[in-house]
Formats: sequence, structure tokens, C-alpha cells
Amino acid sequence: EGFVFIDADFYVAEMISFAQVQFFLFGSSALGETILAGQDPHLRTAAGFLGISYEEAVTRYKAKDPILKGMRQLAKPFNFGKPGGMGNEKFYTLAQGQLADEHCLICHGTGHLRGGVSCSCLPIQDFTKEKCKEFGDLWLETYPESKQYFRHISRSLQLWPESGMTINQFVSNRIRGRVGYTDGCNTFFQGLTADGGNEAMIRVSRACYTDRSSPLYGCRPWNWVHDQSITEAREEVAAEAAEELERLMVEGMRSVLPDMAPAVKCDAALMRRWRKSAEAVRVNGRLIPYEDRPLKEEEIEMVIKLRETKGLYAAALAFGLELDRVGRL
Repeated sequence: EGFVFIDADFYVAEMISFAQVQFFLFGSSALGETILAGQDPHLRTAAGFLGISYEEAVTRYKAKDPILKGMRQLAKPFNFGKPGGMGNEKFYTLAQGQLADEHCLICHGTGHLRGGVSCSCLPIQDFTKEKCKEFGDLWLETYPESKQYFRHISRSLQLWPESGMTINQFVSNRIRGRVGYTDGCNTFFQGLTADGGNEAMIRVSRACYTDRSSPLYGCRPWNWVHDQSITEAREEVAAEAAEELERLMVEGMRSVLPDMAPAVKCDAALMRRWRKSAEAVRVNGRLIPYEDRPLKEEEIEMVIKLRETKGLYAAALAFGLELDRVGRL
């Protein structure tokens, strides 16, 4: 009672770290330049898939071109999954699952049917293993340093053919041994992200426990999930605490990403219960809990209808609202 959660996560943290690793190793990164230029990396990848310029992709996406929209959705599993060195066969299955409609009654959210054939709920029709490999090759052409990166991992492994290679993390110099190909591909950029997260949480924890002048003093770090922090704060100071949390997290992550530092962003949202779907809501420029957000008239009607047909709890769960608010509508 009287406390809320501050949920803060970084913008495409592992993609930014992957680009930074490429800068460390090769001195350049097409992916990094894309992000630093303020371009949407998923749209940039989609443009590469279609063989068009980024500017044309932006124009078509704004015009709600369904092909461009589908390609941008397809780009996400490539941008998030390919840097880990996953083979085409396994990646194809992963991409199907990530692209699928989780509510699809045909594939039950898996994205594939018997025999591995793609379900019609995917945003790209006729998504086959052959097309998946073709898109993978186009992804490598769009971000050529990724080819160099995979060659670097393969050649490094040749030095430790039996025991696996040993990796020294950039910046922190942490050591990880007995590393194979895919965990080797992942370790460099995931480890860098973890080091940045560690630096961020050191700063946040100091503010929460020792800095009486900080808006975060008295707040409590509650959980850390991949590149996302969840902190408990008193509701009356939560908005100011969230802003300070964002600042400290960005400062910590930037400390391990010298070339990509300008691209580091962190967004916080307030919520009374942790909800994956919660978004930042501001009233008069001030953050408020997601559950307290203003509702449009049509949303209110939908909540009431669901409450009357499915019950109070179902309506609260579906719309991310507190039970007492649903009851008052």
C-alpha cells in the first residue's frame, strides 16, 4: 500500500552492445552507424530485405504499406537472433515462433504446422526455410561487420579445438572459459550488456541506500531482467525517482559503450502491479501509474461490456486496471 513499481528498460540494448563489439574488434559497424544516425534498425533491415533505400522504406512504412510492415516485423528476429550465430534450421523455427500470432487457433502461437510449414498467421506469406536463409544472407550484406564477427569467433575456436575458447570481456576483463561457437557469439555482446547493467545497478543501489539527497533514497531495487530494472518506490516520489533511475541507468550503460554511448536510452513506466504490457503514461508531463491512465470513452464501454460478460477480474486483467477502478466504471 502506497508503493508502486518503476519499470525501466534500455532501448535495443543488445543490438547496441553488438555494434560496440564490432567497433572494438574492427573499428567500424554499419549497424552502429544506423543506430547512431537515429534510424530505426528494424526498418533499415527491412529495407535491405526489399533492396530499397532506407528513405523509401520510411515513406512506405508511414503510408502503412502492408509489405513494409510485414518485413519490419520479420526484421526483429533477425536483428535480435542472428548475432548469436544460430544456424538456419534452428533460427527458422525460432523466427516462426516469434512472428506468430499468439492467439492463432491454427498453430496455437507456434508459427508452424505439421512438417514445419509456416502458418498463415505470420506477417510474411510463404515463409520457407529457403526464404529464411535468403533473408539471413541479406542481413549479413546489410551489416557486413557481422560476417567478420562470425569469422573471428570461428578462427578463435581453432586455437582451442578441444577445450573451447577463453573470452576476456571488453572493458571489465571478466573471463569466461570453455566457450563454443554460439555461446562465443553471444558472450561478447551479452556480456557487455551485463557489464553495463551491473554499472547501472551499482549507481542505482548507491542512490537507493546511501544518498539521502537522491529522489531514489528509500526506494528498493526489486528485480533485474536481462536489460530491465524493476524498482519499488513510494508513490508520492515515484515520478522524480523514475527520472533519476533513467539517468543513472543510462550513465552506467554508457560507461562500457564508448562508441555507442549517444545511442543509449532508457524509458521508465510506473505501475501498481508488474505488467509486461504497461507503458509510460504522463499527465501534464508527470509520470503516473499505468493503471491510472485516462481512458477513452470507447475503452470504458469495452471494459464495462467485458465486466458484465466475463466478470470483474477478467476485465481488470484484460485492460491492465485495478479491480476497484473497474468496479467503479
